[in-house]
Amino acid sequence: MARASKYLEGLNPNQAEAVKQIEGPVLVIAGAGSGKTRVVTRRIAYIIAQKAAKPEQILAVTFTNKAAGEMRERVAELVGKSKSEKVVVSTFHSFCLKVLREHIELLGYRRNFTISGEGDTRTLVKRVIDDLEGPQEDFSPGIFREQISLMKGNQDTEHFAMNVPSDESKEETANREKYESWLPEIFDRYQSALRAANTVDFDDLLGLVLKLWSEHTEIRKHFQQKFKYVMVDEYQDTNTIQYRLIQTLVSEHKNLCVVGDDDQSIYGWRGADVSNILNFEKDFPGAKSITLGYNYRSKEPILEAANAVIANNGKRIDKKMLPQQGPGRPIDRIVTADEEHEAKMALEWMETIRIKAGAVNDDFAILYRSNMQSRPYEIALRTAGIPYIVIGGQEFFERSEVRDIIAYLKIIVNPWDEASFLRVVNMPRRGIGDKTLHVIHDVCRQSGLSLGKGMAKALSEGKITGGAEKGIRSFLGSMKDYRYQLR
Repeated sequence: MARASKYLEGLNPNQAEAVKQIEGPVLVIAGAGSGKTRVVTRRIAYIIAQKAAKPEQILAVTFTNKAAGEMRERVAELVGKSKSEKVVVSTFHSFCLKVLREHIELLGYRRNFTISGEGDTRTLVKRVIDDLEGPQEDFSPGIFREQISLMKGNQDTEHFAMNVPSDESKEETANREKYESWLPEIFDRYQSALRAANTVDFDDLLGLVLKLWSEHTEIRKHFQQKFKYVMVDEYQDTNTIQYRLIQTLVSEHKNLCVVGDDDQSIYGWRGADVSNILNFEKDFPGAKSITLGYNYRSKEPILEAANAVIANNGKRIDKKMLPQQGPGRPIDRIVTADEEHEAKMALEWMETIRIKAGAVNDDFAILYRSNMQSRPYEIALRTAGIPYIVIGGQEFFERSEVRDIIAYLKIIVNPWDEASFLRVVNMPRRGIGDKTLHVIHDVCRQSGLSLGKGMAKALSEGKITGGAEKGIRSFLGSMKDYRYQLR
């Protein structure tokens, strides 16, 4: 116990209670800047020090790879690298991917399945729409793809209805009903195409694990026994399928600690259900609820404003964050006529602070809701000769050339990956048209071959001629070279 108590040092009473309460269901309400990550990592270290579980019997689930990486680093600082590497710190998707890598064959997939990214799935939806007569002129593939994702996340793939706004016009009603009439067919064809290509999308990762656990009791029990303690970060952002995964995983021992803040629930538009955190104590009778009410990040004026705004939320867990940073300067509010005037006034305000407080350019940050709002500020800053850096922009792995390389690699791993094949078969341009692709698809369907082998078969049988023949030979030659280089 003396060894475990060191992980309570420097914590306030509520933080310490959250660390020590390791048995049974625990709800930790952690407001912004309340030391949430510190509590979660100390709790992991405390469990290990108490010998309540081996490191590999602890699962901590986060929502981003960045958060998972930070948590691993902090746990390593507390318990050492050898122990921390055994603790399973993972996103929902990474955790489910590992489960499927071991067991997906039980669901009828081949083990070398690949994952279709956002761009690939939109391409696939577009192809499905193009094969139908009607919806392609009325709705973009992105609209259907987003709805499919929401349906999978909500574990509802039988009801093809959208939320109806109260002020919906007759024209909007007609469009929505037309959209809903196409959705079942598009959904079925989309799923069939994924399955035929031995691919899954990111939403499938979670759904397939839930299906696996439902149909194979011995595997479900294996994972229930494997993880004695489960922690979930940002619980307010969980959707229906994530909620059911966690419920299933802890149904035997109920040693679940969820950390979150209903006031920070901002992902309802992509399926997050704040009722998961609001109803936690109903879902787990006897659950312990602990609120981390001290904010160590912001000063008093910021917290007062935030508390005043969030108090207008109708359904929320009653709480008020208390500042630990002391008083600060009042918030200045500026009302402007338009976005250009807003940018001009913001720069004048910055100049005032620069003169009064001796601030320099590095002391200022401009935050905006969406990238489209940066334009007037960038123009104003350039006009004033003030250097600036825009943080964010397109992510590396979303760049077109990077996605092309990944698509080639996916085809090498999984020759049936149709979305990846369609992405790069003409990248660089090879003159392979839709007519040639239809011939290749027909050969694959009739012979049961992968796309690459079907392409070679169509070529050998003389079904492809002219410029397309040269392009096909170029593609097959490139794939052969890439496989050789990766040996």
